[in-house]
Amino acid sequence: MIVPDKIINVLPETRALLSELKKNSGDPEQLSAYSKALLKSLPDFMIGELTATKNVDIQQIETERMLAELVGAELKNRSSYTGKFSPVCQFLGYQTRGSLPSVFDSNYGYALGGGLAVLLRENKNGYLCSAANLRSDDQTVFGVPLTAMLEVRLEENDLPEAAIFCQTVDLHGKHYQEWKRISATLEENELYENPGPLQYEGECAHLLTKLIAGEEGRGKVSYLAELAALRENASVLLEKLRPGVPAKKLRIANSSLQTLRNVLEEL
Repeated sequence: MIVPDKIINVLPETRALLSELKKNSGDPEQLSAYSKALLKSLPDFMIGELTATKNVDIQQIETERMLAELVGAELKNRSSYTGKFSPVCQFLGYQTRGSLPSVFDSNYGYALGGGLAVLLRENKNGYLCSAANLRSDDQTVFGVPLTAMLEVRLEENDLPEAAIFCQTVDLHGKHYQEWKRISATLEENELYENPGPLQYEGECAHLLTKLIAGEEGRGKVSYLAELAALRENASVLLEKLRPGVPAKKLRIANSSLQTLRNVLEEL
């Protein structure tokens, strides 16, 4: 049986338990009656992992082991079951979504490594190395401050928390909708696109994933180009609104900028 990672974070019962533990800094005595009973029903090792620290790290919880022990306990309580249950758990992790590096992966990793070396040379701490224009041979490498990726959200206790939150799959995006369109067909038929073993030379060596090479990415302006355009527009705005500009233009500019600011704060 294959179990998705972080499944306890999406199940309603365990999600409520995790939320209460986070709110109460991992203190089981402050849980509601339902969550306290749920916690008590879990295997001992699971209770220890959930209450060991104030902040529960979902990635460190052995979900597969928990399910194996719960299934074993259930089978033991069934008098009609006379077989043997000896589960062997294996955490696949990145193996399920990765393979040997392709030419694109190698070039991408080389570019990020070079960008990181430049950031270290310039003593830039707290930066994430990224790259744009991935579909072209002229990739642009740059550093992004980690603080620019932070997002502030209100938790259940109404206290703001700044963190880099996980990004979920866009269920309205083009690629998910395409998969949804053919999902019924995949239940009966197989669909593979495999040119054979990994190749660094030849016709298939420079193939890109559909996400990068797809139509959705074509014609879109890169992130760096968007930032450059923003700076250019800001410079033009400051040049047009120098001291001595008519008051009417100032009012229009301030009103438009305030509207833009309100929209951005709501996003």
